[in-house]
Amino acid sequence: MSGMGLLADANLEILTKPDAMFDAGAFERQLMQESRVVSADEYQAWKAVASIASSHSALPDADMPDWRPLTRDPEHVWLAYNRRLDRVPSEDEQRLAEIDLEQLGLPSGLNRQDYDAWVRVHLSASGMVHDVRQVADMDEYTARTHLAEAWAVRPGEAERIRATIVNWTTAFLGP
Repeated sequence: MSGMGLLADANLEILTKPDAMFDAGAFERQLMQESRVVSADEYQAWKAVASIASSHSALPDADMPDWRPLTRDPEHVWLAYNRRLDRVPSEDEQRLAEIDLEQLGLPSGLNRQDYDAWVRVHLSASGMVHDVRQVADMDEYTARTHLAEAWAVRPGEAERIRATIVNWTTAFLGP
């Protein structure tokens, strides 16, 4: 019954014939390792974004688990979205804001509320954001070391990424 979607906690069935080289065990291990339970609130947020997308003839990109914000100040992406890069103080931040804007795949013409909803769900879907939220209770050194190992980057780079993500999660997801 759960495989047919008739139960509240239904299975997700993938109906395809794999080629001879397909390693089902490795696929299942990777799927389980990279999966997480989606809260009812997050599910509703994705439904809202799908509605926003359909009203703007666009599709939300639900396959962004590795996206992470690059610009330190989330407001810079809103400025870039509204073609106000002249208000972003440095050329580096302008470039990063444009990259974030492109990666978010926002449809044009969103109001601030819909823009915020779009960004919020993409932050919630990000594996790196999830990692940062998992280490929030650790001391700075331990968090930086853990993230550097997990992401295969130097500790200083891990700290810069973590600080940027904290700026965004504070702005969009709360403390």
